Amino acid sequence: PIIAKKMIEDRSRDYMNARRVAKEYEAVTRGLNRNMPSIPPTGTPDEAKQVDLWKKYISWEKSNPLRTEDHAVIAKRVMFAYEQCLLCLGHRPDIWYEAAKYLEESSKLLSEKGDLNAGKMFSDEAAAMYERAISTLLKKNMMLYFSYADFEENRMKHQKVHSIYNKLLGMEDC
Repeated sequence: PIIAKKMIEDRSRDYMNARRVAKEYEAVTRGLNRNMPSIPPTGTPDEAKQVDLWKKYISWEKSNPLRTEDHAVIAKRVMFAYEQCLLCLGHRPDIWYEAAKYLEESSKLLSEKGDLNAGKMFSDEAAAMYERAISTLLKKNMMLYFSYADFEENRMKHQKVHSIYNKLLGMEDC
């Protein structure tokens, strides 16, 4: 009976935490249009409202609503939010940049904590995020090219930096 009582208390605590987070999630994501087509920015008030709502949702995920100690879990939740956002706002370079920067910061944090494998994984994911941005919707965005090159330079991947700049210089109609 004592073991059962302790297990019930533990599960009850987890349940209450999940319930609290679910209610907060509903409140934070209310108003988000997840079916909005990804088109170049138009500057309409409705679009600005959606951008603001997405950024609030991402900030909420960054605030660690689950109150977990595992930074990898937090980072995965935040990146899920960014990926969802990019489905609707894929033509906005600031979102791509913020997502890659977040992965870079997570990589540094995990490496400092001693989790080198996860640190390298997040660093590689940041590079993949930049690569996706400059290979798909934002092929002509110089800011992303320069940010990507700076990121790779910090990782001492000079050959990759060279190829990024060559790709930028090889573009027509910059």
